[in-house]
Amino acid sequence: MNHWSGSQALVCLRLPPLPRPLPRAGAGERTRGGSAARQGRGEFFFFSFLRVGPSLEIRARGVINSWVHSTLKFLRVLPAHQEVLGQRAPRAAPAAARPCLVPPGDGGREASGRTSRRGSCHYRRTRKHRTEVPIISSPCPSWLSVGPEAMGISNGWFSDRWRRVNFALRALYHLATHNKRMKEQVALELQFVNSNLQLLKEQLAELNSSVEVYQGTQSKGNIPMIPLGLKETKEIDFREPFKDFILEHYSEEPDKYDEPITEFMDLRGAMRTPERDDSGVGLLFEYFNQLYFIDRRFFPPDRSLGIYFEWYDSLTGTPSCQRTVAFEKACVLFNLGALYTQLGARHDRTSAAGLDAAVNNFLRAAGMFRYLHDTFTNAPSKDLSPEILDMLIHLMLAQARECLHEKALLGHSEDFETVVELSQEAANVAQEYAQVLKTISDPAVKGYVPASWISLVHIKADYYRACSHYHIAEALLTLPCSIKEEEHIGMRVREALQYFHLQPSNNTTTIDITVPSCRRERTILGLAHCREAVLVHEEAMRQHRMCRDLKKKSVLAEVLQIGHETAVHLLDLYVEEEDLLNILDPPPISPATKVQLSLTTPDFSQHRVEDLFKLLGPVAVFSAKHQWSAPRPIKLTRTPTQGFGFSVRGDAPVVIAGVDRNSLAERAGINEGDLVVCIGTRDVKWMPHDEVVGLIREAGNTLNLTLVTPCDKTYYKLPKKHC
Repeated sequence: MNHWSGSQALVCLRLPPLPRPLPRAGAGERTRGGSAARQGRGEFFFFSFLRVGPSLEIRARGVINSWVHSTLKFLRVLPAHQEVLGQRAPRAAPAAARPCLVPPGDGGREASGRTSRRGSCHYRRTRKHRTEVPIISSPCPSWLSVGPEAMGISNGWFSDRWRRVNFALRALYHLATHNKRMKEQVALELQFVNSNLQLLKEQLAELNSSVEVYQGTQSKGNIPMIPLGLKETKEIDFREPFKDFILEHYSEEPDKYDEPITEFMDLRGAMRTPERDDSGVGLLFEYFNQLYFIDRRFFPPDRSLGIYFEWYDSLTGTPSCQRTVAFEKACVLFNLGALYTQLGARHDRTSAAGLDAAVNNFLRAAGMFRYLHDTFTNAPSKDLSPEILDMLIHLMLAQARECLHEKALLGHSEDFETVVELSQEAANVAQEYAQVLKTISDPAVKGYVPASWISLVHIKADYYRACSHYHIAEALLTLPCSIKEEEHIGMRVREALQYFHLQPSNNTTTIDITVPSCRRERTILGLAHCREAVLVHEEAMRQHRMCRDLKKKSVLAEVLQIGHETAVHLLDLYVEEEDLLNILDPPPISPATKVQLSLTTPDFSQHRVEDLFKLLGPVAVFSAKHQWSAPRPIKLTRTPTQGFGFSVRGDAPVVIAGVDRNSLAERAGINEGDLVVCIGTRDVKWMPHDEVVGLIREAGNTLNLTLVTPCDKTYYKLPKKHC
């Protein structure tokens, strides 16, 4: 027996990697993050213990060998003077001296039933290993009882691993020592596991909800947009299911379709990591249109091929799995909408052309989400639910409206009427974000979206409301004040502000001036708006400081700071008049805009594709939902004065329209409604009527046909043509 002489030891615990794969970066991009946790290698945590003896070594044996190894990469006690990694561990103690951990529910499978009471644990002897198995029964500290649901983790994979790790920690806590003081020290050090798991969870949420990943490099002076990450999916091997179905259903040689199957799998693989540009959009549309043919060719309504489409949630990483192609289509369309949001956030928002392109992409994203909302229902994934899609539609429209306001600010004139229009445009943007905030605060949505999104929407609503007040304050306070122009200016102000303010409510703190009639009233009203702008800017800055994720965004902090300082500077120019308005609020501003936005419905016809499995025949006839007999060869031999005795009609494929009684065709087994698939060795499923008739006549006195008999004869009728 090897007794360890060291007075201190380290426990090295490796937790499993994150449950969700990282978002894939497009060509020319680098995936964010470089920590061990983000790269899927897990995290190491070290805990020190005093007076460690050989009985403290915890090893996985027997029944729980695979269980522990699937949860903990290794859990081993090493002397402190050795290197934790790369060194050989001390020789293990004999089996009889080593306690064996058994998870709940597994201890009784091989137990003999004999138990004894030792301290705070029950011990049960097993026949297989003849070791004493401790069954934890005494209470554990509260931090060991925290479940994944309490941490906000809904991922099933993570929850399962959490319970296993939690049980291992409970066992370590009870087996470490019976000394109360030492147990408290162990409990304190093991709390790092909880804190690091929480950190990993927050890093995952930050990576999925980051608003900086897809921002344009030339838009640093603007508030960041909110892009949406793509859903991810696993690879699927379609070879065996498709080949089996081709052989069974279409009665054709499956090896002929190796190339189309490979091409379809390559297309799906490329679709998983599209480029962040128009070529990526085209790739997703191409795959979506190809799914139309795949669905009709290989997915019958009454059976399953054993193909499961598994997709991960865009924000939480929770997997969802279904066997229907409709789920695959919905996820592809969601990725199209998400890709449009990324393109909109990437455009240069310092130029009119870049802002127009951003507006176009945000409207396309909103149109895609609207199409999903109206077309696909009862989706298993949370990001495809009607509540989330409705929130995304409002969010994309608000961001498009924000880009239009930024475009209006580029090179605008300083005349009073233009500034009044800018103020109403800013109020309209604030109203749009207020609607988004109302939608995102719904209980079905609030618990799903990242907290940084909610904070950023709140900040934008306050920021643009403050901008609205500042614009009108600047217009009122900077007007020329010469006596000669007073009458003309007063008329312009009255005309511009006639419908500018909303009717104030019965609030005694609201200033009773909506259309100023003189210079003094203009100053009073302007200062009231300026003071309101300062207060609302301060509220936006407070919201920014309260959000842990957003307060790290220096660009956002800089924009908010500049807006606040500009309003404060304008207010400081009128220190004397400010005393009159310390308790007076300005009347609310009426939102207005000259540009009406409309959703851009997806146009699938712009990305036409060719059926990869065209050789199977026209999809309207040769599809998975139709049934027909196995192909049968027919050989007809006639005399020079004799006819074959049948007529055909239709195109692609040609159908047997009629069979003469007592003719060669009737005796050979040709029936009305049979489909002609081959003449000789030539496939004629796609041939028009005239070419098929020509081949029959060119055959001479011997005609070799391959026919199939459909089970549902629902083909159109055409005039007969005798052969």
